[in-house]
Amino acid sequence: MKEATCGGFHQPTAMSFSVLHFKSTADAPEGAEGLVITRSLTFGGGSVRKDLKVAVEHLVPGTAYDVLIETFNGGPIVTNDEGEGHLFLSTADIPGAEPLPTELQDFDTLQHVDVNNPGTIVMLAGNFADAKKIDRDHPELDYLAVAILKDEKSIVLGMAAAAVQNDQQDLVLTVWGLAPGETYTLEVDGEDVDDLTASERGHIHVEYSTNAAGHALPLPTALDPVSELIRAELQDSGGATVVSGDFQAVVKPELAIIKRLVKRRLHH
Repeated sequence: MKEATCGGFHQPTAMSFSVLHFKSTADAPEGAEGLVITRSLTFGGGSVRKDLKVAVEHLVPGTAYDVLIETFNGGPIVTNDEGEGHLFLSTADIPGAEPLPTELQDFDTLQHVDVNNPGTIVMLAGNFADAKKIDRDHPELDYLAVAILKDEKSIVLGMAAAAVQNDQQDLVLTVWGLAPGETYTLEVDGEDVDDLTASERGHIHVEYSTNAAGHALPLPTALDPVSELIRAELQDSGGATVVSGDFQAVVKPELAIIKRLVKRRLHH
């Protein structure tokens, strides 16, 4: 049973989430992919909301697929005319979400997930041990905000996260469902930041940092400081917005609001 007001319109005091990318099997249609996002939000007073979302694309259009987590059937995904679909489960009573079963609410114990076709053949598979996890209740984290990126139909196609820890600033962007091999422009608060090319599976993932190492790129001037960013957009070669979203602070939200107000006053 869902919690009637868990989270409601209140800002969470802490959040943790994980992102797991599926691996397609030999039986899956060409280009089939997807991901699983789990999220736990803690609010003032100790109430907790948990969300689990499974999103898939490039499967057979107009088909019902089962999402099996361990041996538990989490529910069906019915793909649209483009072979895309999602399953959204939550402990909160929010539009578009089905109740998150008790058997799936302890995210730390989840091990394996499959997406099966009607003939019980596995199309996509993943191990939760391979998921990228972020704990936003880290005592040294000074600021964190997330922009959920949606297309014109309000379908979630990606996420941008801005973080500050001590003197280091980071911005991570991941978007899927794009045209393979196409180049897109990342625009933040009206400024062009970078030109990014989608992979052969229509996916873009990029990391920027003031302490660039590994796969991370140096943080562009247009993103400094990340704590004052308001809106992120990805535009196609014709200048049309493909996905967009506003940053919402999840750590020290009062500080973020003050910084944004100061920025606006300085520019007007």
